[in-house]
Amino acid sequence: MKRVRPRGVSGRRRYPERRTLLPRALALAALLVMLVGLAGWAWAKKNVTVTDGDRSWRVVTYRDTVAGVLAECGLRLGPHDTVSPAPEEKLRDGARIRVLRAVPVAVRVDGQTRRLLTAAGSVGEVLRGCGITLGRYDFVEPDSVSPVRAGMTIKVTRVDLRVEERRVPVPYRVVRRPDGHLARGLYQVIRPGRTGEELQRWEIVCHDGEPVHERLVDRRTLSAPRHQVVAMGVAGTVSRGGRIIHFREARDMRATAYTYTGNNCATGVAPAPGIVAVDPQVIPLGTGLYIEGYGYARAMDTGGAVKGQTVDVFFTTRDAALQWGVRQVRVYVLE
Repeated sequence: MKRVRPRGVSGRRRYPERRTLLPRALALAALLVMLVGLAGWAWAKKNVTVTDGDRSWRVVTYRDTVAGVLAECGLRLGPHDTVSPAPEEKLRDGARIRVLRAVPVAVRVDGQTRRLLTAAGSVGEVLRGCGITLGRYDFVEPDSVSPVRAGMTIKVTRVDLRVEERRVPVPYRVVRRPDGHLARGLYQVIRPGRTGEELQRWEIVCHDGEPVHERLVDRRTLSAPRHQVVAMGVAGTVSRGGRIIHFREARDMRATAYTYTGNNCATGVAPAPGIVAVDPQVIPLGTGLYIEGYGYARAMDTGGAVKGQTVDVFFTTRDAALQWGVRQVRVYVLE
């Protein structure tokens, strides 16, 4: 059957949109590609902050990783340097990259000194990097949160707490009792004392093995001390040859003898019977004395060998002095 074409209508003008559809599609695709590219460009752009030691600056980059930014900035890491985040980490806009340069430090611990290069940020990180752990009472100087500085010395002190038992003597006390039958200045032991003993427990704090502090935590008596009882003389008179002698004190002294030497006494007087030499630190010069077996005397001389509880009595002859010899005598210091 023969198709009849409508009058006034050409076959070429039936679909006019075919001539303009393709160019429009191409233009739209190009625009879309451009928008995607702009979006990708904007997405890939990142603003990051880089810190290297005391220097810090901002970087606009299209790199994807920390390592890429370091390379872009010309930063190289030494064998002991570190960077945070890690070099392989993906970058995000606003990221902060911190380069820690290794510095020399010394660590003193357990009697040894370790010297090393470290990029740790704090003293505690240095210790952890060395595998050093602190005990319950151990301490470190500077403290664990202190920042690391080049050339610093980190000292770890090991603190040991132990308990020690000790057997300790307990001294006895002296009980003094007045005795009117004993001359003033003399004493007599009535009952000797005896030292006791107790068991003490001490808490000792040691730093690196050396004791620095100790504290008594417990004590227990093993044997009680026995007090010493002493009779103290209070009598101020004594009868000799039918005479009552009043004295300030009595002393038991070592008595030697001497005779003429051709020199006067230390006080300037000539030696004579009744003149004796004493130690002026014990008996002042000029003091009146009564010496058992010798009689009344006065301290008027000194001597190089007359020291302490010693008195040197005078005799007119050498034979008498030799006959006296050396003896223990009781000396009464007169009032």
